[in-house]
Order: sequence, then structure tokens, then C-alpha cells
Amino acid sequence: MTYEFLKNFHKRSEIVAIAAFLTERVSRKQRLKEYHLNGSEAVNLVMLVLLFIMEKSLVESGGGVPGECKSPSDRAKKSGTCWIYRCCIVS
Repeated sequence: MTYEFLKNFHKRSEIVAIAAFLTERVSRKQRLKEYHLNGSEAVNLVMLVLLFIMEKSLVESGGGVPGECKSPSDRAKKSGTCWIYRCCIVS
């Protein structure tokens, strides 16, 4: 008997492990603390930069169409809730 929710469980658990690893490593970086970023702010900043890189590589490879609102970061850009996009990425 195979359950539907167990399909590709190994791949999903690898993704969760990578995210947990990045979160743990970034929150302990002393260099980011020198910039007065606490653990959650540093993790947020690194994840936003990684998301930006992934989105740019998707657009450049033809996997995404500019102007479409498909990802959470696109919705954040349009709603203006994320300061990093307003200050650095959008401009």
C-alpha cells in the first residue's frame, strides 16, 4: 500500500534539510552581527538574496516571464511589504 503524500518524500526532506542547514549557519555568522542584524533578520536577508538569484536565473533561462506575479516575492514587490525589494532590488 502506497500513500499519495509519501511520494517524493526523500526529495522534499532533502530540501527541508538544506533550508535548516542554511538557517542554522546564517544565524550563527558573526560577520552579519557586525552589521547589527539579529538571527532572524540575517536569515531573511540571505533567503531573499537566494530567492532573487533563483528568480533571475529562471527569467534568463526562459522558465519565467517578467511581469507575471507567480511567486511570493512578486506579491511582496507589488504590495510593498518587503523593504529589501523596495530599496535594493526593484530600483
